[in-house]
Amino acid sequence: MRIYFLDSASTTRPYDEVIETMADVMRNHYGNPSSIHEMGQDAKNIIENVREQIAADIGCEPKEIIFTSGACESNSLALCGTRYNRIITTHLEHKSIEEIIKSSTFTSASYIPVDVYGNISFDYFQNILKTYNSALVSIQYGNSEIGTIQDIARISNAINGRDFVLHVDATQVFPEGSINVKNLGIDLMSVSAQKFHGPKGVGFLYCRDGIALSPLIYGSQENGLRGGTYNTPAIAGMGKALEINRGALHSYVNACTSMNRDNLAKRMLEIPGVHLNGPKLDVNRLFNNLSICIDGVKASDLVTLASIYGIYISAGSACCSGESVPSSTLKAIGLNNDEALSTIRITVDETLNDNDISYIVEILSGLIKRLRTS
Repeated sequence: MRIYFLDSASTTRPYDEVIETMADVMRNHYGNPSSIHEMGQDAKNIIENVREQIAADIGCEPKEIIFTSGACESNSLALCGTRYNRIITTHLEHKSIEEIIKSSTFTSASYIPVDVYGNISFDYFQNILKTYNSALVSIQYGNSEIGTIQDIARISNAINGRDFVLHVDATQVFPEGSINVKNLGIDLMSVSAQKFHGPKGVGFLYCRDGIALSPLIYGSQENGLRGGTYNTPAIAGMGKALEINRGALHSYVNACTSMNRDNLAKRMLEIPGVHLNGPKLDVNRLFNNLSICIDGVKASDLVTLASIYGIYISAGSACCSGESVPSSTLKAIGLNNDEALSTIRITVDETLNDNDISYIVEILSGLIKRLRTS
C-alpha cells in the first residue's frame, strides 16, 4: 500500500545519505570523543566540524552551540538553566515549555494574547515589558499546529538594551527558513534534527556568549553545560541533513511543498463544513502546514480511520495528540472545545503529486461523510 505521510511537523524521514553517514561513523569512527588517543580525536573532529557548520549557518561562534538530545532538552536547558525567575510567553508554545513553566521555579508567568491567526499582541507585549525590570521571553518561531510564524526581529527589538533574554523555539522553522541569530537578536534558540530529515535524539541549543546557564545534566562535555558521552553518529547525521537541506535544490523543494499544501488546502476546503485555522496561506505561515477544523467530526476518529488507507495525519501536535483535552494553541486563537477536538493537522512534503492529492481528498471526504452519519 502506498504510504501518504502527512505528519512532517512531528517528524521527517531521514535522508538516505544521513543513514549512510551515521552507519559509517558507527562502523569506523566509534572512539569516545573525550579520549585523547587518535580514535577519540577522530570522533571529536567529526563533532567539531558539525559545530562549525551549524555556527556558520546561523551566524554565530562555534562555542555558542551546545549539542543536546533535541528541542525538548534544549528548551529545558534554556528555561531551567536561566537565572531569571519571571517568564513572558504565549499559550502557543510547545508542550515542553508548558510543562517546564508548571513545574519550574518561575515566580511569575505572563502570557501574551494572540489574535485568531496566532499573531501576538505587540501592544500587550510592550505593556508587560514596562512592568518588569527583567525576565526571560520565550516565543516559538513557527507554531507546529497552526503554522503561525512570529515576527522575531520585532520582538527582539522591543527588548533590546534591557535586562531581558529572548529564547526562541525554532524547531519548525529551521532549516526551512534562513536564521541569523545575531541579526534577529536571538539569545537562545532550540532546534531538533528530526524535523529536517536528520536523526531522532539529537539537536542543539544556541546560547549567546555571555548568557549564564546552569546545566541539567552534569559532566565535563560541552563546557560543563551538557554532560554525557557524545552521540557522534547522530551529530554527524544532523550535519549531513543540514548540508543536504542547504543544497541547490532546497528552494525548489520548498516551492513544491508549498504548492502541494495549497492544492490540497483548496480541495479540502471545498468540503462542506471544513474550515482553515490560523493564518492565510501566505508567507506568515509555515510552508507545509494545514490546520483544518471539520464540523461534526472527532479528529481522533478521522486520524484512526485515515491510517487504514495509508494516510497518516495528526490531531494536533504529536506531543499532545494522545490527549483528550483541547489544544491550548487552538483555544488561544478562539476555538471552542468542540472545534478544537474536531481539528486535524496536515503537514506535507515535496513528494506528493496531483494523483496523490486526489486520492487523499477522496478518502478523507468519504470518511468525513461516514463519521458525520454514524
